[in-house]
Amino acid sequence: MTKVFPEIFEKYDFAHFCLAISLKSWARASDYFYSTDFFFGSQKRQDLSKLFSAVQRLNGEGHKDFQDYLRMHADKLVDLASPKAVKKALENLSADYNAKYGMARQIKDFYVKWLSKKDKELLMSKFSVLVTYRPNTPKDLNSQAQLRLDLLLRIRHKYSHAAEYMPLAIGDQPRYILVDYKGKELTWPIFLTFADLYEITRKAMVRYWLAEYKRSLKNGGKAEVDKRLDNIKKETARLNRLSSRNYK
Repeated sequence: MTKVFPEIFEKYDFAHFCLAISLKSWARASDYFYSTDFFFGSQKRQDLSKLFSAVQRLNGEGHKDFQDYLRMHADKLVDLASPKAVKKALENLSADYNAKYGMARQIKDFYVKWLSKKDKELLMSKFSVLVTYRPNTPKDLNSQAQLRLDLLLRIRHKYSHAAEYMPLAIGDQPRYILVDYKGKELTWPIFLTFADLYEITRKAMVRYWLAEYKRSLKNGGKAEVDKRLDNIKKETARLNRLSSRNYK
């Protein structure tokens, strides 16, 4: 659990880190363990779905089923008089759901916020832009990064929802994906390997957890964590002494 992020734990104590991120909620330590376990486990089979699930878990156990979400807001649909009004209400609920719980939104927001400029440029460089593909989108780095993430999410969806395994590039051999553009299917080569994606994701997670750790230490947080850790060490030492006496 510590070897995945040496940039953090070669400098900071692991127990201190866990106590700090758990100051507001003990569940945050679980989020760290589950996310890191899934992330590290994604390497063996180059599992894109597992890697993205690890990214989602950074936000905690915030998943909510869409059907359950609609049932919670059924009162907004009951008295609507026309199919057009129902459609509009469902569109609004869907947009609200995606903003709060949507998997794609969470993943894209994470990468846009926590990838370095250099890693965003790397992500872009691994997706050759086709001469025939000219989408009407902004040219800024974050928007371009999101375009690439949309393609990766498409690969993930095919794996998760259609049992279609689509590996990323292997060495210098690109992976080809079909993209709909103006009613035509374009073949888009992707040169991004799983190792590329794993490493830029790992570095983004380092930035994420370091920011959370340092934020937890502000406004008296460090003193509280130091106190709790000291109490734990004292109690551990006391139990060890008792245990050693019992075995004499």
